Amino acid sequence: MFWVMMYMLLFGNAADPSAAMLPDAKGLKRAVTDPVRREQVLAVHKKAERIEKDRRRAEQDVLKALAALNRRHDAAPEEFEALFATLDASRRTAQAGRLDARFAMKEHMKRKEWDAVFNIK
Repeated sequence: MFWVMMYMLLFGNAADPSAAMLPDAKGLKRAVTDPVRREQVLAVHKKAERIEKDRRRAEQDVLKALAALNRRHDAAPEEFEALFATLDASRRTAQAGRLDARFAMKEHMKRKEWDAVFNIK
């Protein structure tokens, strides 16, 4: 369990600022007044939420496997490294997806809408 806790401390969500990149859907609905663009933005947002949900599920699976592995006396370092690599890959994929979503939303939003969503004055 020690290695799991150390990994989460060093590489957990607290170290992932991209997790805070996407606004909530309510703010997007309020800010984007054009119905066509609003649907486009919400579709991108929904895809980003799905990516995040998949990342969380993959992370939970790996953490369970790490906890089980940590209890084994005969566990080899390579087994931990493989699980850490899986977790890192999942996070990289999610970060790339969130970044793609951010720029896709930007393409469908006007500057004033963007500023309203992100509280920029």
